[in-house]
Amino acid sequence: MTDLRAEALSLAYDDREVVRGLDLELPDGAITAIVCANACDKSTLLRGLARLLKPRARRLHAAASAASSSPVGGVGSTIA
Repeated sequence: MTDLRAEALSLAYDDREVVRGLDLELPDGAITAIVCANACDKSTLLRGLARLLKPRARRLHAAASAASSSPVGGVGSTIA
């Protein structure tokens, strides 16, 4: 079972797109690491998954329900 899934996630600050077309599946109960170089928007990705940053385009599901209809705090606490 996948607890968190993003399909074609795109995130931006104003006109600067920093995440484009990301597909991601994080299984329930797994420990996942996001590893890449400095200043490559790891924190932006986490903000987008927690719905603290409004995505431009996405299909985001958390805990088997559409996260786009969940309150921001609810999704963030599910991800944390």
